[in-house]
Amino acid sequence: MPRLHLVEPIPRLAAVLGGAPVTGRFPGDTGRLHSIAGHTTTVQAHHAVTLSGGTAVVVSPESAEEWFARLCGRGHVWERSSVTVFAAHERLRAEGTIRASDHTVLVATSHFFKGL
Repeated sequence: MPRLHLVEPIPRLAAVLGGAPVTGRFPGDTGRLHSIAGHTTTVQAHHAVTLSGGTAVVVSPESAEEWFARLCGRGHVWERSSVTVFAAHERLRAEGTIRASDHTVLVATSHFFKGL
């Protein structure tokens, strides 16, 4: 079974995995990460991560901006929320959570022109 690593701009699911109530509200600045913004999490997200042995990865709006510029400079234009998966993947590889030999799928769900 694949491990799911869910990306979020503020620690919501990460807080729940750390013991906070799944029904809680988690304030914080989500910047321009509109597609993954919000101040709550879901039972389904908690269940999926827990059952798969995955994690929640917090990627700040500032890190997303850096990745957005980096990828745009290479001709890849996704919405800022989507580029958070690249930042999360880089961090998980650096931590050893994802090994170089692991098969990995990054899901970028929105394109640059969303909302225009």
